[in-house]
Amino acid sequence: MDDDFDALDEYAAHFAARVLADAIAAVNARQLRERADRFEWAKPRAGDFTGQASEEQLRARWQSLDDRARAFRMAAEVGRFGGAA
Repeated sequence: MDDDFDALDEYAAHFAARVLADAIAAVNARQLRERADRFEWAKPRAGDFTGQASEEQLRARWQSLDDRARAFRMAAEVGRFGGAA
């Protein structure tokens, strides 16, 4: 009888740990997507005040921010599917 309780206790502990890990992964993925959104928002757009920045500098800035946004989105997807995010 004690073996049944031990097995049930072990199962419950494993289940609780998995639920907690899934919740943490979901929060981390959401935070990573929010961070990606901020990089998207920061990309230069037509009509923005650009000061003395050249077109080349603006393109480089846009590309850098786009690369970062994509990296955060990929990390969120990896975390969502149980990988290391």
